[in-house]
Amino acid sequence: MAGRKGRTDMKDSGSLILSGRYQRLRSAIKRELVAGEEKLKRVFREEGVRRMWTIGKILRKELGLGDSPSRDNALLVSFLCRDFGRPESFFYDAAKFHRLYPGKPPLRLSLAHYLLLIRVEDETKRRALEQKTLRENLNTQSLRLLTRSPAPAPGFLTASGTTLDVVRGVLYHYRVSGAPDGGRIGLDIGFGIERNVRCPPDGSLHSGLIVRAVKEGEDYSIRVANFEKTRLYTYAATLDRVVDGDTIVARVDLGFRTYITGTFRLRGLDAPELGSTAGQRSKLFVTKTLEPCAFLVIRTYKQEKYGRFLADVFYMPGVDDKEKILRDGKFLNQELLDGRLAVPYQET
Repeated sequence: MAGRKGRTDMKDSGSLILSGRYQRLRSAIKRELVAGEEKLKRVFREEGVRRMWTIGKILRKELGLGDSPSRDNALLVSFLCRDFGRPESFFYDAAKFHRLYPGKPPLRLSLAHYLLLIRVEDETKRRALEQKTLRENLNTQSLRLLTRSPAPAPGFLTASGTTLDVVRGVLYHYRVSGAPDGGRIGLDIGFGIERNVRCPPDGSLHSGLIVRAVKEGEDYSIRVANFEKTRLYTYAATLDRVVDGDTIVARVDLGFRTYITGTFRLRGLDAPELGSTAGQRSKLFVTKTLEPCAFLVIRTYKQEKYGRFLADVFYMPGVDDKEKILRDGKFLNQELLDGRLAVPYQET
């Protein structure tokens, strides 16, 4: 009896599943689930656009943040990166998004679409691409192809075989910035910082002279040095964190018990955007390469448009001797280019 009852139940279940009543029930629930998922996707997409636009509005209102920030603004942005765990590009892109779309942008496009569109400075071309994307429902991959210029982008060199010129510099050498006064003299130690230090009383020092630091007991003094001015602004440093494949934050020893923590853009290259697979690979390489190092040596150049100093970075895992790192260490910038983890770039 039990076996017959089981077969009857299965037959009844099959009949119910095939019945029009169940099919209508299933279709109604499926429509609701699909509609709900689509609504959640739309809300998530729209909120991403609103959030980025609003953050850009705040940055422009409070800081007047633009593509070429002041030194103070660049420093404030580096603090925001630290506090919120975001790359600098997030904040500069937000400010640019608001600048190019001062009125609230259409919410039918995703934030990923807008991050491509804001790369197009020409408003007429940008609006045309925006309308084409909406009209043809283009995905971001298709839009990316349209935003690329058939000619090489300004500032980019050939993508292979590039060797960077490099000057390794000398540690703890400085330029005299004033005349001796009472056994002390002013030095330009870099990053806009001047230190007043002990100096020999022989009257041989004058502004513009190159000197080296020497330790005398518990204090430091200087001696005249004879070398090229191009070797200045070379420092020992320790890694604070890796921002992306071409940007690091480091604590720098300027000498004379003076330290700063700054954001440095690697000279001569441009890594892929952090949100891409290639960008993640580039950042991972820099992280794995530098984290084991007790010390780095960096040589700084001019500030780029976002206020970061361009820098060459030298490293040697397991070595504490800073002079040896400078002399024999590997050149990180060149390794990124040789490993095809970045493309050559000239800062204009």
